[in-house]
Amino acid sequence: DQIVARSENFTLSTDKKTYEQLDENRNVIRTYNRVTDVISESSDTLNNLREVEEQEAFVFNDDGTISIDRDILEEKNSYLLNLLDAPIDKNNNTEEDAILRIKTGAVIGTTFDEIFRDYFSEDGYKSYKNFIDNSEFKKNAINRSTYREVINAIEFWAEENISKDEKVYSEGMLVYNDELGIAGTLDLLTINKKTGEIKIWDMKTKRAGSRFFDSGFEGGESDASKFSKQLSTYNILLNNTDGLNASELLII
Repeated sequence: DQIVARSENFTLSTDKKTYEQLDENRNVIRTYNRVTDVISESSDTLNNLREVEEQEAFVFNDDGTISIDRDILEEKNSYLLNLLDAPIDKNNNTEEDAILRIKTGAVIGTTFDEIFRDYFSEDGYKSYKNFIDNSEFKKNAINRSTYREVINAIEFWAEENISKDEKVYSEGMLVYNDELGIAGTLDLLTINKKTGEIKIWDMKTKRAGSRFFDSGFEGGESDASKFSKQLSTYNILLNNTDGLNASELLII
């Protein structure tokens, strides 16, 4: 409960690059790097992703796909445009392919994270209409029937994995460490009310056909390795700052 209360004094920066700690007047007093950025697949690609975002060059198409408005980049950032055209692997995929792949995954992942956290919140999950709330971002990411399927899947998962003795926290679970200068938000934390056992759960979405233990982009780390590092980092932050230690770190 102290973690939830403390998290109200943190917010994501406008550019979503860092977490910001706020004082009682909502002024920023310190910034923290995001755990997910510290443990990244390709820092260069992520940096270029942010540059494209800053130029407002992402286009959300009616069919739910995302593309890059090259005309905007030509006007504002010709260097980045040239970089996007450079092949980066043996299959002649370009930096643009990589950026679009990451961006599309981020849109879907962010949407599913919110549904997941809503489900376990005090108010429970929203109707599809209230969840979308006139947001084209969400409307493009998930339709009504898929939203219902996701809710059903979460309900089934919860029945199988969350016991009646466990208290579930899904909102405001931000962990951080001043010495390391990093922070992150947990998708789900459960505490067994009888034994005190803590579990950290993190939900991941994956592109159809990709496998958990496959090597990553450009021969990088597998998802299994990266996710393990991310969860271990969350547990270190939880232990260093709050003196709590999770007995299990689990991927959904």
